[in-house]
Amino acid sequence: MANDIVWKDANDYSMKLGVKLGVYGLFLPLFYYFIWPEQLMLATVLTHTAALLWIVIGTERYLNKRYDKKGQPKNTSLKD
Repeated sequence: MANDIVWKDANDYSMKLGVKLGVYGLFLPLFYYFIWPEQLMLATVLTHTAALLWIVIGTERYLNKRYDKKGQPKNTSLKD
């Protein structure tokens, strides 16, 4: 990371996104149990893998939208 502010912002955003996706990840196996019970483990692993990738990609997009390559804010008027 370019500086501590970007590091903290990335951690905060990825944690919020991870909690949101984690809640969905808890309930999706119940859904899978009814539509695909013989492959429940595979479906759960695929869902959690996709969630982890989405957290990384989402955090990178968030940082690219708000910071330049040197870690300076692109626009100080952006709100979360």
